[in-house]
Amino acid sequence: MYEVNVSKKEIEDLSKHIIQKWYMHFWKKTNIIAILKGKTFQFNYEDKNTWGEVLKYGRSLGIPEEQLDFPIKGL
Repeated sequence: MYEVNVSKKEIEDLSKHIIQKWYMHFWKKTNIIAILKGKTFQFNYEDKNTWGEVLKYGRSLGIPEEQLDFPIKGL
C-alpha cells in the first residue's frame, strides 16, 4: 500500500487509468473514495452497511474477496 495526498480532481483523473481487476482507494479519517474500472464509490469505513455496492461491483470485476478490504491507517 502506498500513501499519497491527492485532490478530488486528481482522483477523477486517476479513475480514467484504472485497469479491470485493480482498484485505488483514498481516505480521510473514515471516509473512503474507491475507484474501480468505470465507477467511483464513497462509503464509510466503519459502517459496513455502506460497503454493499462497492463490494458487489468489485466482485463483478473479478477482484478477489480478500482484496476488497480497503485498508486504512490511523484507526
